[in-house]
Amino acid sequence: MGFRPFVYRLACEHNLTGHVINDAHGVRVHAEGDESSLLAFERDLVSRAPEVANVYSVDTREADFRFFDSFTIGESDGGEPATAGISPDLPACGECLQEMLDGADRRTGYPYINCSACGPRFSIIRAMPYDRAATTMRDWQMCEACSVEYLDPADRRFHAQPIACSQCGPGYRLVDSTGLAVGGTGAIAEAALRLRAGEIVAIKGIGGYHLACDA
Repeated sequence: MGFRPFVYRLACEHNLTGHVINDAHGVRVHAEGDESSLLAFERDLVSRAPEVANVYSVDTREADFRFFDSFTIGESDGGEPATAGISPDLPACGECLQEMLDGADRRTGYPYINCSACGPRFSIIRAMPYDRAATTMRDWQMCEACSVEYLDPADRRFHAQPIACSQCGPGYRLVDSTGLAVGGTGAIAEAALRLRAGEIVAIKGIGGYHLACDA
């Protein structure tokens, strides 16, 4: 997962210029450099791919030299009917869980934490190629801090499409059977109290609702 950031870092490591984009059929790369670097880059695309990525095939062909100054992640090309698969949802990785539980981190307690190696994909996507504008996250504008992470090649949230935090991302609330919000900022604690009192709580998850009760 996070395949374009992986390609970006790999190309920079091999001193290549060009770009990587998503298109309707998968990931497309235009790379320029000396022959040995290009061959090593092609080899590493498969041998060093992220653990959760599936590289079904690599189709290589010669292209006109375009004299790029650097390597970039370009805008996606969605002009053709999609044939690429949609990535599955992934549980929060160890690093994200550590941040969520760290009282000093800015994402402490934020339940929708994710990075380029984890988080929702399939459940939030609305169209291909996979970009934030084509997901349910399009309605949440990244705050300055999240934007800095998103644009930093050294950050593990580099080009993580669902990136968000408590300042700019989706939140949660508890409503009663009449639709009235209850509990305020203590919604989770209030839900726990109601469960202990014998009430039934419907919890909206990424792919549907979960009914919770004290059996």
